[in-house]
Amino acid sequence: MSVLSHQNRAPNFKRLYADINEFQIQRDEVQPIAGAIKAAVPFSMGRIKNERRLPSGFSVRSFSLEIAHSIQSKIVSEHDGLIDQLLIAVPRETKAPIDPMDARHYFALFKGLGSWVKYIVLCDPRQKKAIFDLAQSAGIPSSNITFAISPRFNYSIWAQDAYVALTDSTDGIILCEGISFPRYEDMTIADDVAAQSDVSVLQSHLYFQGGNVLNAGGITLIGMDYVERNTRRFGLQDTEAVKAQFSTLFGTDILPIGGRNSGEYSWYENGRLSGYGFQPIFHIDMYVTPTGVLGASGKEIVFLGRPEAAKQAVGKYSDVQALNNSQYNSFFDETEAALTTRFEVQYLPLWITQGDLGYTGQVDPRYYNLTFNNCIVQNSGDVRKVLLPSYSQDAALYGVDVNVRQRLEAAAENSWKSLGFEVTWMDGVEDLAFNQGAVHCITKTLRRKNNPE
Repeated sequence: MSVLSHQNRAPNFKRLYADINEFQIQRDEVQPIAGAIKAAVPFSMGRIKNERRLPSGFSVRSFSLEIAHSIQSKIVSEHDGLIDQLLIAVPRETKAPIDPMDARHYFALFKGLGSWVKYIVLCDPRQKKAIFDLAQSAGIPSSNITFAISPRFNYSIWAQDAYVALTDSTDGIILCEGISFPRYEDMTIADDVAAQSDVSVLQSHLYFQGGNVLNAGGITLIGMDYVERNTRRFGLQDTEAVKAQFSTLFGTDILPIGGRNSGEYSWYENGRLSGYGFQPIFHIDMYVTPTGVLGASGKEIVFLGRPEAAKQAVGKYSDVQALNNSQYNSFFDETEAALTTRFEVQYLPLWITQGDLGYTGQVDPRYYNLTFNNCIVQNSGDVRKVLLPSYSQDAALYGVDVNVRQRLEAAAENSWKSLGFEVTWMDGVEDLAFNQGAVHCITKTLRRKNNPE
């Protein structure tokens, strides 16, 4: 498998909006849905058993909010505490048990996170030994590895996205799926994991993806694209109704980020931007990172990826001539404005580039971002650790500018260290960046704890 066989993590903007008119219709203000909102059918297993039928209008998904309220569900934090359990998914490979590039990433992940993390690994049964050997080589005890076997389905490496991790009132783990997730067969992951571990699954009628939902200091951040995609569905007539239902499901206040000025049609159309119209990049985990550290303002610090921080590090916004100006940077203004209402915002470099990683003639050169926000953060107060993506390591392999990448990495490292974080680097992940992801994307934190065992 090559980097080209990792399906691009970003959605297809043109498939949703074939022309600018359809795009403008989506963005224009519309009236709320007219008429009464249909109430949920009262849920009673006793009634169903007695009558031996399902009530009219019954939907299991429609009761997810009632269930979430009953179990006091709460979204797992992106920073608060040390990681207790982590999920990774290993894509099937035909020529070897694991693609060598993926094997490098898994080894670096095991090595970087260490032996106090318990790992759930979803894989084909033929891949178990290779994964086990990688973990052992990285110093992970065999007791810390739980395998969930999936011999039939083809899923991606992007373990982050098909669900959001919740806990119930007893700290039990729940993978909560949205109403739709079309990439590969990733919607099978949660069920296969739940069938072979102590994880539970809950299906929601809301539309969301894990990489576009981040918890920070008791507030859940959601990219505006997915708030808007729920708005004006039946029973969800406006953004306030959407926010209210997300709040019940995730057990926190909700802060949507992005807006109408976070991009423009031509930038989405030519692939410079990957969002759906209300955010510049399709998932906020590519450019927003909670830290759990209080700043001078008394508010929690959130890192925002911005091209202007890359310019400060390397002297220009991008190595793509048409992007070496402040316009891309301006598309993050609305996100910063929203974040500053609840957080103190500091910057990390975000570098947009274009290339095909050496596969000249096989694919059109792709726009992609080198991000230092897409990382794994652990903050237990006395222990602060961050696992950052590296891009300089494979610069020679892909023929990209190593000096630029080293300077970007130095700037990111300094920013994290200034907040008291111990910085650990992954291996080279430019192949993941090329497919619109990085470190955070290939993992799912299932549960956290305050202190190592």
